[in-house]
Amino acid sequence: MSLISIGRTLTINRVVLGDRAKRRSEWKLIALVLALALPAVFAAPSWGTDVCSGDQPYIFTFTNQCAFPVWIGQHDSTDSKSYPPQDGNWALAGRCKQHADCASGVCDTVKGQCTCAQAADCSGGASCTGGLCSVTAVFCMPKLWTSGVFWPRTGCVKTGDKLNCLTGQCNPAGGTEGLVDCAVQKTGPMSPISLFEATINTDNVNYDVSMASGYNLPVNVTPIGGCHKLAGIAFPQNKVACFASACQGDLKASCPSVLQKKSGSTVIGCDWPCHLCTSPNPPAELKCSDYILKDASGNDTDVTSDCSNAATAVTAGGNIGINNPQQPLKAGHPAVLTITASSGYTIQNVTGCSGALSGTTYTTGNITADCIVSATFSPTAGGAATTATLAFGLPTYVQMYCAKSYPDDRTGDDVPVMASTNQGTPVAFSTQDCFPDKQFVVPTYPTGYSPPAGQGVCLYIRSPQIDIPHFNDYNWFDFKLNKVRYCGGAPPDYADPLPDGTPCGGYMTTAKYFDDGMGYACRTVSFTDANAKTQKAHLCLPPTTSGLGQCKESEHDGTTKLRAFRGVGGPFNAAWITAGHQAGDGEKPYYEIFKKACPSAYAWQYDDDSGGFQCFFESISSAAVQDFKGFNITFCGIAKEPGLADAIDILLLCAGVQAAVPDVSAWNNSGKIGLSDVLYILQKVAALR
Repeated sequence: MSLISIGRTLTINRVVLGDRAKRRSEWKLIALVLALALPAVFAAPSWGTDVCSGDQPYIFTFTNQCAFPVWIGQHDSTDSKSYPPQDGNWALAGRCKQHADCASGVCDTVKGQCTCAQAADCSGGASCTGGLCSVTAVFCMPKLWTSGVFWPRTGCVKTGDKLNCLTGQCNPAGGTEGLVDCAVQKTGPMSPISLFEATINTDNVNYDVSMASGYNLPVNVTPIGGCHKLAGIAFPQNKVACFASACQGDLKASCPSVLQKKSGSTVIGCDWPCHLCTSPNPPAELKCSDYILKDASGNDTDVTSDCSNAATAVTAGGNIGINNPQQPLKAGHPAVLTITASSGYTIQNVTGCSGALSGTTYTTGNITADCIVSATFSPTAGGAATTATLAFGLPTYVQMYCAKSYPDDRTGDDVPVMASTNQGTPVAFSTQDCFPDKQFVVPTYPTGYSPPAGQGVCLYIRSPQIDIPHFNDYNWFDFKLNKVRYCGGAPPDYADPLPDGTPCGGYMTTAKYFDDGMGYACRTVSFTDANAKTQKAHLCLPPTTSGLGQCKESEHDGTTKLRAFRGVGGPFNAAWITAGHQAGDGEKPYYEIFKKACPSAYAWQYDDDSGGFQCFFESISSAAVQDFKGFNITFCGIAKEPGLADAIDILLLCAGVQAAVPDVSAWNNSGKIGLSDVLYILQKVAALR
């Protein structure tokens, strides 16, 4: 389908293919030529200034390109205020292609909308506006709005003030019927759902499309105005149009069978395994409660230590200590413990984990299931005995799917979760998992550090970044030392790089400080750049714990704390990969299938490098001009790189010529537009006129 067949406004999204700088220059020239020749096509978009009012609100415009109606869901992440769409237009009508698609019997085939005389003529509860069933909705989000989520709801039926949907329904607490306005009770959607997330900061906005709660529709998000700043490129060449974030592929077609959500025999969504495992009747194929004893690398997984007594269990009468706590315990192997009685106490007995006591040493049996060691200490002068306990566990599939110690009844900061994969140098499983200006690299890791085979990092390997010394080196602000630290040594001379194994990363940057960086450490790697030259970089890489591993508790500011496991919820954790394969299609882990369908969307609950985007409010042309206006969000709109056929189609339409798009392969087989192509097209159009 050429661009003109879905509307007369050409939107050129930033794409990163081949030589980005060259492509960007070509598009600027093309846009200039076409804008001069065809002003009607490039007219400035309407921003609803006659609709939105107040203190210059951000405008979020939703458009439905699906052949069926879609309802919009929204709630704020920080309060329960409602920001409904203008005119209360939550429902968007489905697109039509022929008259039979419309209740009125008439389809405006140019606009793809059914005609209407009243709302009853429109599908799915959409409004009738200007004689057409509405396919757009505008949200005027005030500047005070800081963060929240939007999502599509499908298969919806409205009864009174209730809205029940096949996907995306939001139920009030304790309720079974859905709300129209989910923000009223700060109610999130039921999985599976495609999410658009936005967080507005002082001078920029972070945004993404997420599949961390599954998928129900393609969602394309395009910022309007603002700029993205490329790293390592001098001003002003570093400023480019903000990236589109999207899940454009049809994941329902490639969704692993165990994750498919169906209505009858029709697949209506692709769920995520954590949600299914925590549902009343989890699929047996996911092995939710089964232990993972061997991981994807063929190694024994790490034994989990409980957060409340990670390395030592202490009571008034004595304690249980793990011999060599720095050496991780492995599934299928015994744990060797030292039992120490306090002064005035003696060891009465020690039990649990099929172990035996010899003197003060207690050796468990091979740990193949969760178990608890209990040591009872008796006071020599009489009185009540005291008991210390130390719990051991093994990773389960549901823990890897949910990236936490599930089930767990704790809430807030006290919930023990797996460490994040985004607290150091970005790690990845493929190029799809890296931000567009980086490249996936499997470097040569230092001796003794062995991530799962095939897993790598996202690095800059091309000019101009690779020409800047130490550009890929990692640095972070150390909260405790109150200074920036550099794995590769401090600039400008980069002397005294930190030794490999030095704790580093994001877990050391706030008051919730982990003195060991949650296992993140500086590592020196080597790799080959785009010019086939060997390079060295000082990275901050996560631990290679397989499973949950050891639990750590952060230092804190006196009011809150964070408990987390050293095992990361991402591709450097072989047990996590094992679970991913179990939920996949038998050949690939589920998150790779998700990523293939939606390369620029988050594929699991922790941020990956390719899924998060940032758009600064300032314009490309001037830092003094703030021209970020909001977002255009499209459901089922499959964006693609504009090509020669699209340019010809637009030019022919504007010239008033009804002609088939010519075969361009005879004079250009690249499919990309250059200056000579533009001149050729203009000549052809002039001749036709």
